[in-house]
Amino acid sequence: QFLDIRNKLGRVLIEAGALEDAVAELQAAVDARPSFAAARANLGLALFRAGRLHEAEAQWRRALEQSPGNAQVS
Repeated sequence: QFLDIRNKLGRVLIEAGALEDAVAELQAAVDARPSFAAARANLGLALFRAGRLHEAEAQWRRALEQSPGNAQVS
């Protein structure tokens, strides 16, 4: 459940424009549970908005591989 909170906090930080803080929160969630596809997709979004396009694409591809039918990911 703690990782779900980190994921939600990451989304709030993205919307607030605190992109590096969002990346840190979401990366921590993904590091703790590498199979957490929703957090990985949000990490991709934070990276994308921060202009880190190649890293964003890699995270999105991995999230889709992990959870292809998940609406939060696709």
